[in-house]
Amino acid sequence: NTGSHARWFRTFLGDRGVALRPGCAFDGSLVALERFVQMMTTGHQPPMSVQEKFSLAADAIGADFMTKAIHRTIAKTAEPFADFWPLFASGDAMQVRGGKQSTARDRLWELLVSALVAEYASDVVPDERPDIHCTYMDRRWGIACKSFYTSDRDRQVEAIVEGAKQLEEASVDRGVVAVNLANVFPHLELFRIDFPTSAAAIGHVQRLQALYMRRFEKLHGASRLAVGGKGPRDKTRSVLFFCPTIINVDSRPALYCN
Repeated sequence: NTGSHARWFRTFLGDRGVALRPGCAFDGSLVALERFVQMMTTGHQPPMSVQEKFSLAADAIGADFMTKAIHRTIAKTAEPFADFWPLFASGDAMQVRGGKQSTARDRLWELLVSALVAEYASDVVPDERPDIHCTYMDRRWGIACKSFYTSDRDRQVEAIVEGAKQLEEASVDRGVVAVNLANVFPHLELFRIDFPTSAAAIGHVQRLQALYMRRFEKLHGASRLAVGGKGPRDKTRSVLFFCPTIINVDSRPALYCN
């Protein structure tokens, strides 16, 4: 099924007039996915450095994650997202590892959030402020999508507060800020560890993420989210942190999302 999703997505984009030229970032990711599937199927793995193994696994698993999310939830109602499809031919779409900041990369993060949200919400559509609108439990919700590209905590908090401001100004009932930590997480350092079991890997990653999240508690960011220059902000219900990473369990790479 994994290999078929790569083929399906090429056809999906082609039907919408988007051709992935050989050598573009996402074409390389789909090629990595097909190569990864072959390696896992045959058990044959050529000699590679840790960096090479991580790059292959991150691109392959990231492409699998993205294409399956789109196939599962928004492929049948793709028209509202027509402006997103050409971005796969120009931007780095992988959201499970670090990448260079660009408009295309940020918008493809919005697309992935839309695909994930569409699993339980309805009427999911892209917007400008905030980035996504959807209906959940008879309320209209907004989602402000942010990606961190810096380890500067003050700038990180500013990005979250900006998301809360967008929600307050939007024609929605409630909202959340969705933050992607993939660009600032120490992926390769973690990938170097080969865990004996999934439980050991998950426990280690959760402790590492909890340590990182405590950075925000010391900045009193919650009070800045709750109250702004125009008074209380009552639409922002939570800040959701997306922190995916590739872990090694018994020498087999896998995606862990929390």
